[in-house]
Amino acid sequence: MPAMERGPHVNVAAFCETTILGQDGALSLIRIIDTVTQTATGPDPPSAMPAFVVNAKLAITLRADEARGRYALMFRPEAPDGRHLPEQEQAIQFEGGHAGVNLIVGVQFAADLEGVYWFDVIFMAAEGEERLLTRVPLRVVYQPQRTPGQ
Repeated sequence: MPAMERGPHVNVAAFCETTILGQDGALSLIRIIDTVTQTATGPDPPSAMPAFVVNAKLAITLRADEARGRYALMFRPEAPDGRHLPEQEQAIQFEGGHAGVNLIVGVQFAADLEGVYWFDVIFMAAEGEERLLTRVPLRVVYQPQRTPGQ
């Protein structure tokens, strides 16, 4: 089995509003989300969604298996139209075995389209190899709400 297939492995990958990392290393995810809804209210709300900033937390828990040492994780977002948004990279350290890492990544991006934004989680090995660990979706929905004029 190639080294890349022996770890790390995804245990959890989810967007949420809040996280708590306990003293014992246990991770709690509060309000797991997969959809963000943007509203516009008024007598004549725009028919197309105005751009807005999405703020969320991406919680990733990895188990090492046979992975040991220092690596990097790349977070590569893709807009609904296929455009790649700015990437983020984070260093990680594995001791091997069942041990792993809990990561909380602050995600902030300008949503200018309705649809599903995909976030690729890519493991970057020391040799420059990249392996897609998972893709996490976050759907953006626009709901204009017409109110009576004044």
